[in-house]
Amino acid sequence: MNNVYKHFKGGLYELIYNATLESNMQEMVVYKSLKDEKIWIRPKKEFFETLIIGSKKCSRFTKINSSDNKSNLICSQCKKTLDDKDLYSLEPNVCITEYDKKYNFKRSKVVICCDKIRMVNPNTHEQCWYDIPPEIKINKI
Repeated sequence: MNNVYKHFKGGLYELIYNATLESNMQEMVVYKSLKDEKIWIRPKKEFFETLIIGSKKCSRFTKINSSDNKSNLICSQCKKTLDDKDLYSLEPNVCITEYDKKYNFKRSKVVICCDKIRMVNPNTHEQCWYDIPPEIKINKI
């Protein structure tokens, strides 16, 4: 997920869409909380504005680099923050999603929580959770 932002109060959000408000053509952003998946809409100018808190300047939302951000992996069921200790290897390497099957993409490592495999939809970049296929063996890395 390349569109993860941290709110100045600490929450993590995924920027989903740029939009236009029909009534006055104002540019808007649509974003989702990674904690509870609630959808929010805010004027784009406000989303990217600089605030003055006390005597310090800060951005309302700060983009988090995906390579620096392990906390963008959040289980949709238990809300646990996932990291490398939740990484598993698969034997044999398998196609799990329809995208995998279409392009014969065989996965060798996945993140697992609550007996589900976490994937990111390559088109929408949304988190998706899949049942673990019974034919695969899962090994803790």
